Amino acid sequence: MFVELIVLISIVSVIWSLLNSRFMKNYPPGPSPIFPLIGNIPQLIAYNKGTMIESFAALKLDYGPLIFIKLGNVTQCKLKIDNWIDRPFDELIGDRSFGKSLGIIFSSGNNWREMRRFTTRTLRDFGFGKNKSMESVIDEEISLLFTKMDHAANSGEALPMRQFFTVSILNILWSMVAGVRFAHDDGRLKTLIQLLDETTKNSPVETNIAQMFPVLWNVIKHTPKMKSRSVFHTRLQAFFRVGNI
Repeated sequence: MFVELIVLISIVSVIWSLLNSRFMKNYPPGPSPIFPLIGNIPQLIAYNKGTMIESFAALKLDYGPLIFIKLGNVTQCKLKIDNWIDRPFDELIGDRSFGKSLGIIFSSGNNWREMRRFTTRTLRDFGFGKNKSMESVIDEEISLLFTKMDHAANSGEALPMRQFFTVSILNILWSMVAGVRFAHDDGRLKTLIQLLDETTKNSPVETNIAQMFPVLWNVIKHTPKMKSRSVFHTRLQAFFRVGNI
């Protein structure tokens, strides 16, 4: 039985590789063969250079700046040049970002270029070039946390640990982005944390299905759970629109 299983897997793998070689004929260069279910993950492991970015940089040396690769069941093209910085609009992402490609990760085109410059400059100021500035922000938040814990201990009140560190983390990040921080009892910040928590909890498994099979999005977005997800996204967007942050 075991031998027959090995033979069957081998035959399926050969047929899969032959079909994929014909399929990839008009695609950009990339590592081959493409294995069933796992795609090019074995080649990435073989190219292991310490980090995923370094592995893709090594692939660029062999295949050029435009690489075709398959990670599991997801087909991707990796670009190492700015000639094509626009990306197809993803409705699944746009549903939570005002119907547009926004943000540091999901933007594209000139907007992506500007966000990259802003992010690099901000990280350089805080993380790479001015470590003391970053440390002072973190030290201030840690000091406030200790003060809050001491007050709770001296007064004998219970201190719920759920979301206890959330405000401090948000303050550190917001100090990096905008140069301001919020008091731990700020009502606007508490509302934002609650909205983010509810939005995260109401991210149904249908979201992952739509990411793997985008063609099903027009059907999945009408399911009750996805409609509930859209309600929370709308509330979160309304919070930002009125200028709370």
